[in-house]
Amino acid sequence: MTQLVEEPVVAQCLSSYVTTFAFGEALSCAGESRRADFMNGAIGFVDYLASLAAEPRFTQRVLTP
Repeated sequence: MTQLVEEPVVAQCLSSYVTTFAFGEALSCAGESRRADFMNGAIGFVDYLASLAAEPRFTQRVLTP
């Protein structure tokens, strides 16, 4: 199981799912400002998730009813 953590594709996949959840839609470029930090282990999952709340796409979006 610990071998999965070492696979870059796991972090890439996880970050894609998290950004889809955070923004409510699959966006290829959303959450990119901290994705590299998450993938190389500079920040953890919680910090990456929190960083998405500061993304312009998150803070400046218009919600539709």
